[in-house]
Amino acid sequence: MERTQRDRVELVWADSMAAQARALADGLLGNIRSVKNALELLQSVSDTAGTAAAPAGGIVHWAELVWPTGGGDAGNLWGVPRILRSARNIQYQKDFSEPMEKSYLGGVLRKLDRRRFQNPQGPFEVLRYRRDPLQPVEWLVLAFSSGSHSVLVALVDPARAFSAFDTPDAARRTSRIRRYVLGNDGRVLAHSHSPYIGADFDGSGVFGKLQSRLEKETSSHSSEGVFSDLLSLDQQKVRGAFVRPAGLPLITVVERTMEDKPPFDWRRVLGSGLIALGVLASLIAMGTVLLTKFKESRK
Repeated sequence: MERTQRDRVELVWADSMAAQARALADGLLGNIRSVKNALELLQSVSDTAGTAAAPAGGIVHWAELVWPTGGGDAGNLWGVPRILRSARNIQYQKDFSEPMEKSYLGGVLRKLDRRRFQNPQGPFEVLRYRRDPLQPVEWLVLAFSSGSHSVLVALVDPARAFSAFDTPDAARRTSRIRRYVLGNDGRVLAHSHSPYIGADFDGSGVFGKLQSRLEKETSSHSSEGVFSDLLSLDQQKVRGAFVRPAGLPLITVVERTMEDKPPFDWRRVLGSGLIALGVLASLIAMGTVLLTKFKESRK
């Protein structure tokens, strides 16, 4: 009887976490649709004004690209698109400068594949962008078909563009429920506790569980599952659920900590560890020099 009751509790828990993970995935897809709607509005306003309108909110930059109507080079049957217009969000001018914009657009032009945009109502492209190679935080590039010859492209800050994560940190830290979005490689792209953004979950028990499950399924279908008694990145024991929406290189995760510990700042711990390694390396180097001098004095 006791086991049956425990099994029922576990079933209720699993259903609850799975429902939250599905809701987070649905919210993510809804936010992506909102970005597309915002791009179409920017396109319309720009057509009327005769100049590219500036984006707002979590859209860092937007551009309208036009594919060539005929010919192409050997590397791309349809050629490389040209930039019809583009504009930066003034709130991100310090974090996304004009030279960074040029470099970013050059990378986007090389990576987009026209074959993914043949159907104006069809799939969209999701790419990742790291504005600073020395920092782990990444933004997302969302590209949508707009007619037969153009593509609307948005560079978004997931922490602001996705509504589930655009809330004050103080409110997040009071909850033992954590919500986040991972890339297929385990990189945290958005998290309900901002210090985790940019962290690498590749070595965590949670991501190991996700990998073993997702490797058996194709990305063209939605995948989901639950997990329990696993260690998260901060070595806290967690239970939760995940969803990988069909066709997206993204995974939504909802987990609940099973221990009442304070939030963990992985970057601060990593920084402290690097400092300690630096001090240790200096001591070893100093000891080597002293030992060498001692040996020379004995000769």
